[in-house]
Amino acid sequence: MNVISQDGALATLIFIPDEVRPLRGFHLPALLREAGARYGAAKSPSTEDARSPAGARFENGLYISNDREVPIGFFSLHNDAIVVATTDTSDSDLVINDIFNWMKDRFGFREPSTAPMRVYQSDLIVRFDNDPAEPFTALTNFIDFLNASMIPENARSKKPIQFNAIAFGGDPTAPGLTPEFTVARRVGVPWHLGLYFSKAHMTTPNHIRALGLLDEFLGMRKRYR
Repeated sequence: MNVISQDGALATLIFIPDEVRPLRGFHLPALLREAGARYGAAKSPSTEDARSPAGARFENGLYISNDREVPIGFFSLHNDAIVVATTDTSDSDLVINDIFNWMKDRFGFREPSTAPMRVYQSDLIVRFDNDPAEPFTALTNFIDFLNASMIPENARSKKPIQFNAIAFGGDPTAPGLTPEFTVARRVGVPWHLGLYFSKAHMTTPNHIRALGLLDEFLGMRKRYR
């Protein structure tokens, strides 16, 4: 399995607002202005934006340390969270840590007494060594019926029904976070090129490992058919 592109990587730090806010308050316009400047954001939010449910979103920034630079797709500051999007969750975590430490040093935000929670989303474009469609050849009768039932006989051209996507997830009606893991044909790319988009609520390294395990399973199934 080859990773063709790391499309995006979200990391979110979730905390209890009352434990984090400065006891003496802070000047919101100054925080927004200085955050935009610190991370070189091409677009910064207004104070009205910051007070909206969408939070204060900064777009197209750059994190610079002594030894590296990390392009930031966006980062957003919320009453109870900090969200950062890069192309690797380790980079997103690095930026979150820097933002939070800067807010503590510069504006008096506090380290929470309750351990914050971190959640992730990784988006990858991959090409498998083993065809994900292969296990579904066992459903030949079902697929043939779909083709016969969904495509008019007199259609000028026909697109045969094929494997498109698989998904695993949690029950959205149950309490708590709803994890999701999907693998789907890459939109806008001819299917014979074998590119797949995958979204997973996990770190980038774990996402790559999970896709590798899936590829291993596909290869084992092919060998022992």
